[in-house]
Amino acid sequence: MEVKKGASILFDFRASHSGAVGFVFKYLDQNNFYIFEIGGSSLVTARYFQVRRILDGVWTTLRRINTNAEIPFLPFFGYEVKAWYSVQAIIEEDEFKFSIALLGISQRIQILHINDDKIKRGKVGFSTSGTEAVFAEISIRPPAIPFCNIIILQSPF
Repeated sequence: MEVKKGASILFDFRASHSGAVGFVFKYLDQNNFYIFEIGGSSLVTARYFQVRRILDGVWTTLRRINTNAEIPFLPFFGYEVKAWYSVQAIIEEDEFKFSIALLGISQRIQILHINDDKIKRGKVGFSTSGTEAVFAEISIRPPAIPFCNIIILQSPF
């Protein structure tokens, strides 16, 4: 789905194994998009939150958080296998904000705030790496235009 500027995307997910669960946005093609990723592992030290961009086939990590010391009020870090999480992504032109909560906790905590203007528009979707995930309760406000299939990526990285 291609989203209007100022979009708020909400979704829940649950991963079955250690790996990474991602939200893809401003997807133009395989070589041009952004991805917000949440790393999950039985080792807390291997968990993370990050935003990466692939532009003309070149990957750049725009922001990576490897420790919850940077987010003092977050009662968890990364994801735990088989736990449900609720994520909100706010995409406003060149400003991206991401917040997360354990499902059942009403208040999401902002974990990343990024500014980048390299890719202007594109579709949204979801990805996994090293795991399988269930995505549920997906909503986009304002509604996407025009409607098309959601992009699903399973990456080898």
